[in-house]
Amino acid sequence: MPLGIAFFSPEAVRNKLVMNKFSERPHRDLLRPKLVLAAAISLLILGWLSWDAYHHYREVESRLPVIARLETVRTQIVHLDEVLTMSARMAAATGNPDWEARYRRFEPQLDQAIKEALRLVPNASQGAAAAKTDAANVALVAMEHRAFELLGRGEKAEAQRLLSSAEYAT
Repeated sequence: MPLGIAFFSPEAVRNKLVMNKFSERPHRDLLRPKLVLAAAISLLILGWLSWDAYHHYREVESRLPVIARLETVRTQIVHLDEVLTMSARMAAATGNPDWEARYRRFEPQLDQAIKEALRLVPNASQGAAAAKTDAANVALVAMEHRAFELLGRGEKAEAQRLLSSAEYAT
């Protein structure tokens, strides 16, 4: 039998198919566990990311009431600071004691609002800002009280100079 004919004989073709079938099977058998492993790892990563996102969502959600209250307190501080500044300046400008009475009525409210801001965020960077605001408020209140003392002694011009100074403005 010539060599080329033996290669295409039915027995040779069958042997070739059997060999191909066995030679492809180990490759195909290894593919399935790899796909299962890849799918399992993907599901684990997806589960971990989902849990992490949920955990962060719950953490932020639990802080929202404090953040909302802090924003309200911040607004109160700005408003009360303006009320006190204008009351002191109007008292110095007019000499009317009603402005000092108004100042004294709102002064404890500002102090209370600053203390609440410090209580809401004692360790955060905003807590440091609230502490800085409290220190600035103490300095301003001292200057305003000094202006009221000057007004009480009849030194209206000196009280106006104090409340118009660059030190008071900063």
